Amino acid sequence: NREAEANDYRMSSFILAVVRSDPFQMIRARVVTEAEPQQER
Repeated sequence: NREAEANDYRMSSFILAVVRSDPFQMIRARVVTEAEPQQER
């Protein structure tokens, strides 16, 4: 990861890369959506 290289391969750079990745964001969005209570009409 270029960002990690620019930050001297710090662990925080790798963690941020994972958190910002599309697969992680999609999983996170799905969990939040499923956790929301259904609205009654």
